[in-house]
Amino acid sequence: MKRTRNLIIVAAVFVVLLAVIFAESKISEHIDSVTSTDEIILALSVDDLTAVSWTYEEETLSFTSADGVWQDETDADFPVDADAMAEFLANFAEIHSLFTITDVEDYSQYGLDEPQCVVTLTVGEQTYTLNLGGYSTMDAQRYASLGGTTVYLLEDDLLEYITTDRDDFLQNDSLPAYDDFVSLSISGDVSLNAVYDAESVYSYTDDYNYYETSADYLTLDDATLENYVSLLDGLSFTDYASYTASSVTLADYGLENPALTITVTGTVEPEEEDGEAETVAYTLNIGVVEVVTEEEADEESENAEEAEPTYVYYLRVGESEMIYNLDSTTCEAIAACSYNDLRPTAVVSPDWDTLQSLSVTIGDESYEISLALRSEIEELEEDEEDETLYLLDSQEVDISTLTAKIDALYIHSFVDEAAEKVLEMSFSLTLDRESYPTVSVEIYQYDSENCLVYVDGQSVGLITRTMMVNLREAMTSLALSIEE
Repeated sequence: MKRTRNLIIVAAVFVVLLAVIFAESKISEHIDSVTSTDEIILALSVDDLTAVSWTYEEETLSFTSADGVWQDETDADFPVDADAMAEFLANFAEIHSLFTITDVEDYSQYGLDEPQCVVTLTVGEQTYTLNLGGYSTMDAQRYASLGGTTVYLLEDDLLEYITTDRDDFLQNDSLPAYDDFVSLSISGDVSLNAVYDAESVYSYTDDYNYYETSADYLTLDDATLENYVSLLDGLSFTDYASYTASSVTLADYGLENPALTITVTGTVEPEEEDGEAETVAYTLNIGVVEVVTEEEADEESENAEEAEPTYVYYLRVGESEMIYNLDSTTCEAIAACSYNDLRPTAVVSPDWDTLQSLSVTIGDESYEISLALRSEIEELEEDEEDETLYLLDSQEVDISTLTAKIDALYIHSFVDEAAEKVLEMSFSLTLDRESYPTVSVEIYQYDSENCLVYVDGQSVGLITRTMMVNLREAMTSLALSIEE
């Protein structure tokens, strides 16, 4: 009985041992061979590629190349950005593997039974298929295969460069860069021709270097004009409405007769010292389309006549095939390009260092402030420096408050109206300038809150009545100070 029991135990142990041996032999049979080597598994010339496609997240993108020009295989009109495509393909030109796994039978352990992404690269008649599988968190590398029974751990995770957005390869428009602004020309709903002229003889001040030249040389505000041109230079071209402008109805985008056509011209400094500057320019076309809402379309709607129109805006660079959507905020900023939008708001902006005389009239009272050197009035001490004095009725006065109040006169609303009420006050400046040596200002009653300003006999706009009162009080206080 005991012998029988021992035989049973030995038999059981033998069976278990056989099972272990069988299992070990099976395991060893499926152990993949891993080699640590820095190996180039694929090397291609980007210039030689004739096709590329990839499938990722159930999306497929396919491009073909002929004579170095890439196009979408499914949409020949799609403008492919050659630089973007070259940058993308460069990631696959030379693929490195740090670990090579051979004799693979079970691809699922590497995520390659159902690859996350399949990339196909074609050179002439030769096609290479790259399967990108799972990510090894231990090695911080991705598994890949080129077919066969070999799996690689890639040095670079190529999945990071894969995109499913075709627009990443869209050739958007760009504007030419320039060093110096030359001119701004606008036609359509607004007419304007602005030029840069730092040596101009058409202004009494050096503060203005830009001029509107459509009819006469009219000063533009430097900062405002420069900000406007910077707005144009910095426009973003990404949100496109169409990339086939030549085959669409431009009227649908308001571009058959654009609301605004804007041309900016500049120059690029030569690289060589004795070279000539290059002139560059770009043109922007702004389209405006009124959108008819259902409420407006319903003739029986009681609110149809009261509803405010809704507009959409479009942008086209020159004769480009691209048409872009333009948001209302940007369009409003671009449309703020009339002379009144870009002209100075300061009533006057003199260089006080060039002042020779200042005449002020308030009602029936007139005041004349002149300049003289101290040495012309009194004898200087031996080591005393000469200085310029401001004189009112031959008495020295401090005009800093008065000039500050003149500098503080700003137009808040440009109007071209004839003065119909009483002249509150006026002043004129004589400046030490060969051209445009004088400028005169008249301030008239307008209403209880505003005054109408004339500059050199031309109606300009409205200032607050408070500004006029402050200026009048500054002059009155100055006159009283010499009487005390």
